Amino acid sequence: MATYKVDRKELLGILKLVSQAKGEKEIVEQMSHFIFTGDDVVCFNDQVCLQHAYDKIEEPFSVKANAFQAILSKIKSKEVSIDINENGVKVNGRTSKALISTQVEDEVSDLLNNLNEELDDEAGWVPLPDSFITAADIASLSVESDASSILSCVYIHNDFANSTDGTCCTRAFLPKDSKLPTFFLKPSTIKILKKIGGVKEMKITPNWIHFWASDDLVLSARILQGKFISDENLDKVFQAKKKTTIKLPEDVLDGLDFVETMVDQESFTASVHIGGKKLSVKTEGELGWAEKEFNLETKQPEISFMINILFLQKILKHTNKLTICEWEDSALIRCSTETFEHMIAPITKQTKTTTIED
Repeated sequence: MATYKVDRKELLGILKLVSQAKGEKEIVEQMSHFIFTGDDVVCFNDQVCLQHAYDKIEEPFSVKANAFQAILSKIKSKEVSIDINENGVKVNGRTSKALISTQVEDEVSDLLNNLNEELDDEAGWVPLPDSFITAADIASLSVESDASSILSCVYIHNDFANSTDGTCCTRAFLPKDSKLPTFFLKPSTIKILKKIGGVKEMKITPNWIHFWASDDLVLSARILQGKFISDENLDKVFQAKKKTTIKLPEDVLDGLDFVETMVDQESFTASVHIGGKKLSVKTEGELGWAEKEFNLETKQPEISFMINILFLQKILKHTNKLTICEWEDSALIRCSTETFEHMIAPITKQTKTTTIED
């Protein structure tokens, strides 16, 4: 039996970080575990892996993440002892103690060994621009909701973070000559990158994309393959010719707080209608709907479109102008700032939405 004295707060902080890669739907049981290797604490759900350096416990073991984290969080002692034996892991505080069973069968070591072989190769790392996570996060608000589609991912390509759900398109700007490779990222991975912060380097290997956050923390995400909108059509969308510009009233951003109360929490979609000297924003959810009407300075032709309300709030913090652009036999609505452009296809009278896909 091995016993280790550890700082409870330090260990909990590490567990909180890596638990973001814990599997909710277990492919194998160990994917809902904290895996202590002797050098690192690991969470791995087959699609994403988080590893944080931790050598205070030298003996390897694997333990149910929820139970282990909950026990440590409820013990109040500054220091705890961790006893590892054939029955499980015993956690001892000053006045509290608990025993948690450990995983007997090792189901993921081979996968982790292959992943770490790729990490150990020092070649291939490229620097990430400081604005990378912000750009990817902005683009993640416009992805397709169908998780089985490659359009549910953000597409990093040619110094842009691109996304589309077929009815809107977002292009967030990365510094020119970033020289990043082309790859796809799931919004869930971007969310983890945003939380851990400090990601400075990345590299792509045959099976994984690795993001180095610090000397202690690395995130690895499975490579995703698929076909995005062609470069030609992307350029065509974002180079659509300007037709007219609509100036929105200054109180629109404040009014969105009202309609956000009824938004569908799965899609955060709001419907926007412009016509005459009126603009209205409406949301609908399980409990009902909410609508807010605003006055415009000048009379406008009728046009309606759908937009993620979180994205609309982000846009309105930077600009209060919408530009109507010519698009084939219809139109596109452009919202643009210094950091991104967002193109939205309007809803036709037949309540169908113009498509901007290939």
